[in-house]
Amino acid sequence: MITDRCFAGILRYKIPAKYFDLFAILFIIFILLSLIVGRLDTVYGLREEELRNLSSSNPIMREIHSNIAEIKNELKELKNQNSLKSN
Repeated sequence: MITDRCFAGILRYKIPAKYFDLFAILFIIFILLSLIVGRLDTVYGLREEELRNLSSSNPIMREIHSNIAEIKNELKELKNQNSLKSN
């Protein structure tokens, strides 16, 4: 009874089952490709490059980018100090 209600719209348009399989396969391929592109973006730092290019033309973004760079440098210094203390 529940399945009758769930598939009522599908049955009304009489969509063949082979299209459901095709849609599922295409959807899975889309998800996998999205994950691969996201991983490549993370590995190669494409977003960081876009941020750097954007910050060169936008003064607010330039300030944010310089603040992030300062924070990264301070973090490196703190890590170096902690590693020296632990030795």
